[in-house]
This record gives sequence, structure tokens and C-alpha cells, in this order.
Amino acid sequence: MDFYHKTSVVPNPAAMKVSSFHKQSGDLVNFVQNESHVNMLYDIFYIFKEKKRTPMPSGKLMEDKRMRLYGKYFKYFDNYWELTDVMAAVRPDYRLYPHKDRGAYYNANFVQFYNKGKKLPLIQPFENTKKHHKKTVVIDKDFWKHSQENIMSCLQTLTEHENISFLAPIKLKIIINSPKIRDMFLKINFSQGTIFKFQNNIGSKYEKAVKMFDFIDELKERNPSVRFGDIPIRCVSSDHWEDKQNAIDDLERCLKIMNEAKRRKIHIILVSPPRRAFETPYWYYFELLEVWSKTFYDKSYIEMMLNSAMRRFKLP
Repeated sequence: MDFYHKTSVVPNPAAMKVSSFHKQSGDLVNFVQNESHVNMLYDIFYIFKEKKRTPMPSGKLMEDKRMRLYGKYFKYFDNYWELTDVMAAVRPDYRLYPHKDRGAYYNANFVQFYNKGKKLPLIQPFENTKKHHKKTVVIDKDFWKHSQENIMSCLQTLTEHENISFLAPIKLKIIINSPKIRDMFLKINFSQGTIFKFQNNIGSKYEKAVKMFDFIDELKERNPSVRFGDIPIRCVSSDHWEDKQNAIDDLERCLKIMNEAKRRKIHIILVSPPRRAFETPYWYYFELLEVWSKTFYDKSYIEMMLNSAMRRFKLP
């Protein structure tokens, strides 16, 4: 569905694996590219939807017992379905999607190490034989949730390939807390132009932020051609309703972290809780911090406050 409605520029690795499994089983596979294909005879019809803005299929299709619905937006439907371990382990069908000579993801290798929370005991060779630059894309969304032993084993496999990228955000806690995983991760040859997306699951204290920044500095030094996404830092870390001093401490912590991030040229986002959450009675000041980190990153806190006051009072 995502490809059909042009809501994604990335081929769906799960669809490619399903196609590969059926072709290796001797089945005929038809890839739906226009509405007329829906009316063809079939034994099983797979629908893949992983983008929110992709329209839902018709009720007639979804109620058909031959239908298999893949993606979190189908989770509560009767025909919801997930890859079997055998399907997850097969080499993707790299010829399923229409050919694009220079499409980075259309010429990529897709590798999957886990399925349904468990490491796959064996996987088929996953290399794509198409020409041109080839990324090796890790598609596991839960890659960093597993044991250190399994993560080390997967990272070792990745060090044997080039131009690595991760489709899901990279969780920082286990990398930073485990010297072995950190060293192995830093040995990986990452794809040029890769934009690292990090999930901050290590915490938002100043000391934790400094550890994250140290790791990112080292990653930058080893991979000068990659880019980095914003790192989220929680603004509110204590009970502001109990003691006003907690709010002052959080404000001071945020300013200190922002100052350190700017010094190192690392982009962070100070995440303020929504007003309706009632996490702080001083929401206005923390919302300003989030606006500052998103919109006025090149300005100091004082400049940002002056800009806000000038707009509010319509000063020239």
C-alpha cells in the first residue's frame, strides 16, 4: 500500500521476503502496481501498510479470508499477520520492485537478524547483486533490545560489510554502557551521507548528556561523512509541583546541556511535556526551551527571550 500510494520511497523488506519465500516455494507472485491487478485470481493477498498517511484498503478486501494484513495499523484486525521465522530468514527478492538504477534503497542489501523477539538461528545470504552503490540496511526495529552476546554477534557480521545504516533509531544506552559493544559499533563502516537517528534511553541528566556527546564526538571523528539527527533531552526530570526549586534546577540543567551541545556542535531538542500532562506549573518557560532548541538554535537563551518578548508586545 505504501508503494502503491507513493507514501514511501523505501522498498518494504518484509514484502520482498514474502515474495522470495513464495518464489523459492515454486509459487507465482504478482506485484500490484495498478487497480486492475486487484481483480486477478489469487490464493493469498498480502497488504503492507507501515506509513500513517497511507489510506486503508477497502472493507471488501480487508474482510476477505485470503487477505493477510501486515503493519502496526492492522494490529487489531482479524487478518493481521506477521512474518514467520522462515520468511524472515530468507534473502529478500530484490527484483520485486520496479528497477531504479541509482536509487540508494532500491540497490541496497537488507539484513534481518531477529524475528518476533528472537534471534534467527540461520539466515540466507542477503547480498543484493544489483550494480551501483549498495547500502547494507539493518531493518530490525528491536535490534538494541537483545542480549549483549547477540548484539555483539550481529555487529561482528556488520563489520564484514560496508556502507551500513540502521532503518530504526539507534538506542544509546547499551552502546555507551558496554565498552565491547561501543568498540565494535565504532569499527563499522557506515554509509556516506547516513543520518544517524538516536533514541535517548540513557537519561537526561547533565552527566548522561556528556557521555552521549563524548560518544557522538568519537563517532564523528571516525565517520566524517555522516550526519546526525537531533538528540532529545527531557526538560522536566523532577516534581515541580512539590518544590519550585526543582523547576529552577531543571531549567539550569537544560541551559547547561544546551551550552555544552552548542560548544560541541551537536544538535539537541529540549522536549517539554504537553500542557495537558500537568507535569509542571511553569510550562510556559519549558515550552520556550523547546521552541529555542528547534527554531532559535543559533541564538543565546537571552536573545531568544528578547525575541519572544518583542513578538508578544509587538515591539519593533
